[in-house]
Order: sequence, then C-alpha cells, then structure tokens
Amino acid sequence: MRKQPRNIFFLAILLTTLAFLTACGTTDNAPQAPPQPNANSAEENGEETNQPPEPETQPAENTPQMNEEEIQAAIQVSWNNSPHAAAYVLDEANQNNSCARCHSPINWQPTLDDLPESCFSCKFELEEPDPLIAENDWQNIPCMVCHEVGRKDKVDPAFKWLEIAELEEYTQVETSTELCQKCHPTETFTAHGGIQDLGVHQDMTCTDCHDAHTTQASCMDAGCHENVLNTGIPGHTDEHLNVACVACHDAGGMALGFREEDGLFTTQEVIPTEEGENTFFFSSHHLKLDSACDDCHFTGNPWSITDNIGQ
Repeated sequence: MRKQPRNIFFLAILLTTLAFLTACGTTDNAPQAPPQPNANSAEENGEETNQPPEPETQPAENTPQMNEEEIQAAIQVSWNNSPHAAAYVLDEANQNNSCARCHSPINWQPTLDDLPESCFSCKFELEEPDPLIAENDWQNIPCMVCHEVGRKDKVDPAFKWLEIAELEEYTQVETSTELCQKCHPTETFTAHGGIQDLGVHQDMTCTDCHDAHTTQASCMDAGCHENVLNTGIPGHTDEHLNVACVACHDAGGMALGFREEDGLFTTQEVIPTEEGENTFFFSSHHLKLDSACDDCHFTGNPWSITDNIGQ
C-alpha cells in the first residue's frame, strides 16, 4: 500500500482538534452567570431581601425659574394691589401730615418734637410742616420704606426701617414682626386697632401668615390649615363658610359682627373716642385652638341664627 504524506496526517489531527474546541465553545455549553435574586419573588414568598428598591422615575420639571428682574417685577405687581399702595388718608380735620408718618413715610414732615435727640446737636430750626399733603404728592409705602434700594433700583431683601426719609436714615430690625410694629404697634390709638399677637400664634412672625407684599393672610393657605374643611371637626363645614376663622377662635373677647360687603361674620374692634365708640371690623390676632358654639348660637343672638346647635 502507498503511504500518505506526513503533512496530510498532521492536517487531519489539526482539523479534529478544531472541531472539538468549537463544540466546547457553543453557547449551550458555555458557563452561565449565576442567577440574580428576584426582589419581587422574595417579597411574594415572605423572604427578606437586601436589594435596593428600583428608583422611581421623576417627571421632568419644566417650571421656568424667574430671574432677579422678573421676581422684582412680580413683587411690584403684588404691591400695586395691596393696601400699602393705596394708603392715602385724611383725618377728621382733613389733614394728614401726622398720618403720613406711617401711611406715607417719605412725605412725612417731622417737627422738632419728632426728631431724635442726636439731631439737636446741630441746633437748627424746622419750619412748621404743612398739615395737608396733596394726594398727587402722596408716596404711599414703597419698597424703600422697608428695604434699602441701591443703584438701578436694586432692592436689598433684608428688612430695614426708614426712620427719617429726608436723611435716608435706616434703623436695623431683626424680624418682620419688629418691622411691621413700627406702624402696627400693640397699642390702640384713635381709629386704629392694636395688634395683640397672642395665643396659639404668638411665636410666629407677621410674614408667617401675611404675604409680605400683598399683606393678605388666610388661615387655609397651603402649609397651615388648608384641609380644615375635610377633617370632620364640628363647625368646619360648608354651612360655616361665611364665618371667619377668628370669629370662633378669638381669645380676646372681641365683639362679633356681620360684614355686609363680603357677607362674612368676623371680629370687631371697639375703640372709645371723645365722640363715643368707634367700631370697625378687625381680625383678632389673639387666638385659641378650641372654640364654643354658644359664642354665636345663643338665645336672642342679634343675627337671627338658631340657638339649637343640632338644627
């Protein structure tokens, strides 16, 4: 028999080896990664799992952020619709310079009796101020009364009180309450109510309840008592929507009255004057948590409401 060439023999061995290695490298026989525990299956079987929860997908926030100029413009709009932007008043004698000390501090013309003692060292004289400031000249209560205003009308958000407008002399204040009390003191004076911030809110500042620029406040604003009508608490029902919170929760013994302009039962301030008593609607700032239904629902009440709570 004729012998095969040696190189053909080695070629056959090489092909056999390659075939064997190919068979061993198939995906069916390749080693598999160990199975990962299924967190949901473990929970279903009552087993504990240390696997971290899948992160929740948060919706993209598309709310545009306002820049400083836009923020200041929005504040200006709020102020335009506030009592601080419409503070023109006349007293019983049709004068208003003394009122301007709070109602329009930039217009206020102090007398020597109004100036601080440090001013007397200059030994200057002051003319008697004009008792009447025309409405067209009235400045109301602009930004610079409560904040320092720099170049390009940039407002410093820090609280400060414009003590003497003509000198642009400011007084430092620590809180919004200290600032507000420059014109809204605790003392009662003619035709005004003193703000006795007592009771359950006595540790809060003015701007915790009042918007700093609209001056409005609502007990049911978000973050305070917004769900009070859904609590099931007696009295917090739709039939009391025309009753102000302070009417029931006043702790100062204020009088109650019906304000026809908005159809609301609320508290009243009664101030004695030389001509008699001056009564006006004023929200109590001395509040308590509990209330008594018979404060309003009593026999012979002046509002013709039932004295039977169950009816």
